Amino acid sequence: MLKRWKYQKAALLSVILLFSFTSPTPMQTVRGDPHKEPKSLPIEQADGMPTYLQWLAFPPSGAKNSSLLNQPLFLHADDNSAMSDSQKYEPLADDAGWLSKGGEGWIEWKVDLPENGYYNIGLIYDSADDHKTDLGLGIQVDGVSPYVEAQRIVLKRHYSDSVYPPVRDEFDNDRRPTSVEEKGWKNVLLTDYSVDPRPLKWYFTQGTHTIRVVSGRDAIKLQALYVASPQDPVSSKFSNSGKGSIRSSNASVRRMDAEN
Repeated sequence: MLKRWKYQKAALLSVILLFSFTSPTPMQTVRGDPHKEPKSLPIEQADGMPTYLQWLAFPPSGAKNSSLLNQPLFLHADDNSAMSDSQKYEPLADDAGWLSKGGEGWIEWKVDLPENGYYNIGLIYDSADDHKTDLGLGIQVDGVSPYVEAQRIVLKRHYSDSVYPPVRDEFDNDRRPTSVEEKGWKNVLLTDYSVDPRPLKWYFTQGTHTIRVVSGRDAIKLQALYVASPQDPVSSKFSNSGKGSIRSSNASVRRMDAEN
């Protein structure tokens, strides 16, 4: 009797194992909530300020790129119309520009523009310390930043190898040289590559406006600010941040001073 029970128990266990391997596993269906609306891109940020792309998506009526500025309109740092605190800024030697010592503060210029439209803004700058971080600042037009990215403009430091060609080691391999910052004026059209590879646009109506540069935490030298009609970045010499464009821009500033 006991032996027969052992055989029955073994047979029952075999049947259970067989069904456990052959029976299909129920499929799990993932269903969305039919009553939940899909999320849409907000028109404004929490603080009421649009992003750059949102700002571009809702242009003023008839807005288009300006075209009447055949040459950039340069505003030398010495021609600033106001600053927040004279203790935070000091003139550089030989009228080369102004030093922003860093921290909260601003310096602004007045500019008279010939037509309604989009413009680009450029800066001629240099770092004034030996920090390794990028330089940051903000831009305001008539006292207001038009979009979020205008509050956090990034200006790059330029670096080069300390030794070139590289020194060879005992195994005839190149030794990696250290990087050193290249001091000297840099000429850039303000750009935020996280949103657009082209220079940022700024909308102005015809007439007089103020452009304010809000200081970041790092010290920075400012030689000039300029406004330009948007150019083809491939053919425009004003989008070139190389030394050649810096020299031509300096010459333009000197010509402007001489004419005034």
